[in-house]
Amino acid sequence: MTAFTEFLKSRANGRAVAAAAIFAVLVFVVQDRVLIPHFQAVTGFKPFDVQFPLTRYMVAIQLGAYERTAGPAYLPFFMVDMLLSFVSAGTLMLLWSWLFRRPNRISGFLERGGIIFVPLYTLGCDVAENIAFARLIGGLTGESFARTVEFAVTVHGMRGALLDLQVILTLLFVILFGLGAGTRRQSGSLQGETAIDGE
Repeated sequence: MTAFTEFLKSRANGRAVAAAAIFAVLVFVVQDRVLIPHFQAVTGFKPFDVQFPLTRYMVAIQLGAYERTAGPAYLPFFMVDMLLSFVSAGTLMLLWSWLFRRPNRISGFLERGGIIFVPLYTLGCDVAENIAFARLIGGLTGESFARTVEFAVTVHGMRGALLDLQVILTLLFVILFGLGAGTRRQSGSLQGETAIDGE
């Protein structure tokens, strides 16, 4: 864990965070403006991945309305959504590492508590639900169908909760970073005034 956080800190700079964020936004735009509308035009529904809330009844009803064209339409979304999951997790972890690149009590708590790895937990849920949804859209039947639907809906709900947590944490970290930067500037100004006064 320590080695990984140190690696993130060594790569976390303003330029790297900006580049990762721009790439993540571009991938998101492709997904949101091209792939989701295409899937919706083919099936009549948005992909399960972007439906909140999502219940097992919604999954069963929508799957029953899908035609054979649903699988080929979901494949490009599946691939880009996988890419977006990894890019988003990496971008967020870089951002958090950059915000707390100067060691302090908060950054130490983040590392010891494993909070900095929340994007990885979200990534795990995203990958798991993508695979489950792909299996269902591919025509899964029998006992595996009910178990996979239950699993997919549960993991999807966990991912939604983690996404909300990520937003809250990011806002909190930005506020703390701003307060810390303000304190450092104020401290620097006081030191400068002291030096000018000769005290």
